[in-house]
Formats: sequence, C-alpha cells, structure tokens
Amino acid sequence: MKKSALSDILGGLIILALGLSFFLATNDIIPKDKWWSYLLTFLGLIFLFDAVMRNWQLKEHLFGGRFIAGIILFVLGLAFVLTLKNWWPIILILVGILIILKGVFGHREVKSGEAPKS
Repeated sequence: MKKSALSDILGGLIILALGLSFFLATNDIIPKDKWWSYLLTFLGLIFLFDAVMRNWQLKEHLFGGRFIAGIILFVLGLAFVLTLKNWWPIILILVGILIILKGVFGHREVKSGEAPKS
C-alpha cells in the first residue's frame, strides 16, 4: 500500500469519527455535552491504527509521533468519557515519562559507516 493511500484512509477515518460522534450525540446515544470526549477517543484509536498500518505496510517506526498522539488522544478521551477528571493529568504525566524513557533508552547508537534507522 502506498503512503498516499494510507493518508487518504486516515483522512476518511477522521471525517468518519467526526460524523459518528455528531450522529451519536444528536440521536441521544451519548450525552450531547460529551460528544468531543468520544471524538478524542475515536481519534486516538484512528491514530493508533494508522501507526500500526504504517509500521506494517511501510516499515515505519511504530512508536513514532502517530502512535504517541494516538495514545494521548485515546487516554484523554477515555478519561473524560469515564469521568476521570482528576486522573487525566496523571495519565498525561505517565505518558510523558514513557516518551522520555523511550527517547533515553530506545535509540541505539549508530556505528560509523552504518546508515541510521528511522
């Protein structure tokens, strides 16, 4: 699958998530004042899906920006859906610590004459 096809799928899924969250709210399936938290949850799942697909199809690094954005959006959305208002900052702190640890310990040193891995 080409990179442009994955970008088209990502764009379509984002529009689908927006429409789905509005549909659920206008039909009283989810609370109207929480439609945005469901949208965040959907977007998080979409970004995680996109990161996995790019890793699988294009051999891109799985734990890059899309994966991290997906985790953050999913956790934030879920925290508000489940009314964990007091816990979401702690969840963000933990995600930040995980990102820092990945940066510190996750990259291997490139030997001379060897191309760096992306």
